[in-house]
Amino acid sequence: MNQQQERLMRYLTEQSAACLAKQQALAADERRDEAAFEQIRANIFEVFRTVLTTAQNTCGDDAAIQTFFVQRLAQIPGAWTNALNEARAHHDTHQQHLQHVKLGVVQEIRREMARWEVEAP
Repeated sequence: MNQQQERLMRYLTEQSAACLAKQQALAADERRDEAAFEQIRANIFEVFRTVLTTAQNTCGDDAAIQTFFVQRLAQIPGAWTNALNEARAHHDTHQQHLQHVKLGVVQEIRREMARWEVEAP
């Protein structure tokens, strides 16, 4: 595992843990809806942590691992975008918010990866 993959794994793990901690605090305050959305955020970070682990276990070299991860980072949210469009068509604000939460996590991951690419020597 190269340095960028280690950073990404650490980032995904830390973000998931932070979301779960926030979810527990919100649940303790009986803020169920907000707690549910934090749980979803944690789940999405875990999905991409699993994607990275799968890439590391199945791809041969660092370039292949990065390609696999980036492809999944583009592919997986497609279903969420479709669900968002469907929710808009049906004026389902709960589903719209849910899909925005998922897509927001993906944007956070992309921004973090872009930041590292800028910092790379």
